[in-house]
Amino acid sequence: MRHSLRVSSLTLRWPACCACCGEAPETHLRASPTERARREGPRPAITWWEVPYCLRCSRHVARHRGAKRIARTGLWGGGGLSLILLMNRAWALAALFLGATVGAALAGMVVSWVLARRSRKGMAPTCAAPGLAVEYGGWSGTSHELIFTSKAYFEAFQAANPSQRISEARIVERFQEVGG
Repeated sequence: MRHSLRVSSLTLRWPACCACCGEAPETHLRASPTERARREGPRPAITWWEVPYCLRCSRHVARHRGAKRIARTGLWGGGGLSLILLMNRAWALAALFLGATVGAALAGMVVSWVLARRSRKGMAPTCAAPGLAVEYGGWSGTSHELIFTSKAYFEAFQAANPSQRISEARIVERFQEVGG
């Protein structure tokens, strides 16, 4: 279960613990807005937030991101090549590459699944998610939407920033679109 909150501030106080597992932070990861949010409205002064993480969590987040990237690359690469060949009326080659696209997509999904399982193995029992534990859903005027996977970190963030909150917290369903 994820929690969403709108804040209005150019400076936020991030709790001094890893956003994922709650351990002492050793690095920061960037929470950038979703692709949809980047296309909407004028760009605010803040376009990302540096969120504290421990090294263990930063590593499993990187592996999780890599797994997602591999799956997308196989699908878009093969599909794009098939489309180019179709536009050039190279029907036989297009059919071949369309088949290769399906194969690449399936291979990408398998590799992605294996890498995602590996990223989960690097997680501590207290970790909130294999990917980012804090996401930046985007902005609307001067307010920014932040989505938290860890309830403990969400509550610590609210306590550290009592005057910046401009909306009541809400629960975001796992696959619900954020940033709107």
